[in-house]
Amino acid sequence: MIMGLIIKYRFHLLIFLLSFLVLTRFNIDGDLGWHIAYGREFLRSGVIIANDPFSWTIKGHFWANSYFFYQILVAWLFENAGYLATVILFGVISAAPVVLLLPKKLNKLAPFAVLVGVLMASASLGIKPHTFDFLFYAILLFLIERKLYKNFKLVPFWFLFFAIWANFHVGFLIGLFAFSGFVVLDLLKRKKFPGYESALLLAVAWLGTLATPFNFQIWKAIFFDSTSPLGLLYVYEWQPIIYSLKFTLLFVLSGLIFLYIFRKKYQKIDPEWFLLGTVLFMLPFISTFYLIFWAEYFIFITSRYFDIKTDLSKILITLILVVLVLGAIINFGKQLTKSKTLNERFMADGYPVEAMNYIVSHGYTDQLFNHFNWGGFIDWQYPNVTVFIDGRMNGWRQDDGRYIFDEFIQIVRGKCDSFSRYDPKVALVTKGSSEKCFSGWRTVYSDSISKVLVKQNE
Repeated sequence: MIMGLIIKYRFHLLIFLLSFLVLTRFNIDGDLGWHIAYGREFLRSGVIIANDPFSWTIKGHFWANSYFFYQILVAWLFENAGYLATVILFGVISAAPVVLLLPKKLNKLAPFAVLVGVLMASASLGIKPHTFDFLFYAILLFLIERKLYKNFKLVPFWFLFFAIWANFHVGFLIGLFAFSGFVVLDLLKRKKFPGYESALLLAVAWLGTLATPFNFQIWKAIFFDSTSPLGLLYVYEWQPIIYSLKFTLLFVLSGLIFLYIFRKKYQKIDPEWFLLGTVLFMLPFISTFYLIFWAEYFIFITSRYFDIKTDLSKILITLILVVLVLGAIINFGKQLTKSKTLNERFMADGYPVEAMNYIVSHGYTDQLFNHFNWGGFIDWQYPNVTVFIDGRMNGWRQDDGRYIFDEFIQIVRGKCDSFSRYDPKVALVTKGSSEKCFSGWRTVYSDSISKVLVKQNE
């Protein structure tokens, strides 16, 4: 019986394995550190951080943190399970939604189209809160396909669903708008007004997003976090998809396949699904962040409707998939060899481990100017050192209205008007960075990754 199920669902198993190998990311994201620092504080003291304790530039700044559950989970995993076990778990969480989106029966070419979606999703997944967006959005599409958004008895479920999602990541907004769109379109199709049941479903879903430690402040933070002018230009996930050639090519290919499906199958698919696909396809032109939602929709729609007449047999297709899996295994193994310990992974990902050890051992910890990508690493690994900036602070503003991220970019560019306002004592910068704003400072440490500079009188 077990062997029969394996044979019957061999494509599903291959897709899961391939998805796991592709979507398991060993790299340490620049934001992971401050997430763990938040979660660690809650686990140790029960304190929910509201006013910033990690920076010296905007110390005490109020911020409505929208990652509460994710931070507790990832901090607990690193402390109790370790780095590699956490990597593997997040790989499974990333691959499971792909299989959830598949129908029971796949046509011959569906696995290759699904692979395009998986590769697109790899742009944003890893040990990141985005992985839970990927999971929750897959669950949402699964439930919408079964029209459970029409079931009035599920009002408590939808409240709980969006409440949990809102405590993991801001991607709940995409799910909330998709859910609302289906509810409203269903009401318009049925012409059953005034639609009290639909209104209640919408109300509980939106109210669920307020069930966080910061309630309505979450919405305010989401808006202001994305308003820094230079943040939109320099933060990768807020840049349009066209800034990445590899993912742009995949994105264009997925768009052509979507148009093909629309042309061939439009009579078989409810129009609201094409409307959703059109909206999701446009969003990556605004920001790469939205690519995972398009990737999931693409996996969902192609695995059901993408079919081209071909002479390729299922055996040949299976062999091709096996070769792809073997290639993914080799790449997985290469990454694994760089990740035997967390410290080795830090070095592989270009974090200034030795430089920070030097800074701490020599007492150069007061008013540190640090690279943006290293702020979270310092929050996590060196909790007694406050940072100039980290990944939380894209949209944070000083009392005079200046964005701290914009100030950082100006200093890195060598425009030093704002430099004197902060009066840093120590600088931790990349090996090849410009020193225009640090003229007269002396280099006290340098390696292949970074260098440490201090004022001459320090």
